[in-house]
Amino acid sequence: RQGIFDATNNDTVGSIELYVHSDTGHLGLGLNSSSGSGRTLKWDWGPTIDRWYHIFVRWDGNFANDPVAEIDDVALGTPSTDTGVSSGTTLKQAKKLIVGDLSTSGPLCEQQ
Repeated sequence: RQGIFDATNNDTVGSIELYVHSDTGHLGLGLNSSSGSGRTLKWDWGPTIDRWYHIFVRWDGNFANDPVAEIDDVALGTPSTDTGVSSGTTLKQAKKLIVGDLSTSGPLCEQQ
């Protein structure tokens, strides 16, 4: 996974992780609750090398509802993959923000 954004509390799982899957190139989003459960979503979209994108994700904070992802003001629609729990409304507390990397896997997740 190539990290775009990670809000974390310094443990092994971030509160909110936005990334590009290394194997498929799809956009991924991890949402983790304060109880330790969470959802992983994936949209069928991949970036083109040497191009900038405006990536926008909004979510109402309810695990039962899908977030909305947009690339350059175009909605990506319903996620193609959705795993994990779908209840609750409390995210894990985030103590730091990381841009361009994920807190979980070191240099393997850095944007190159």
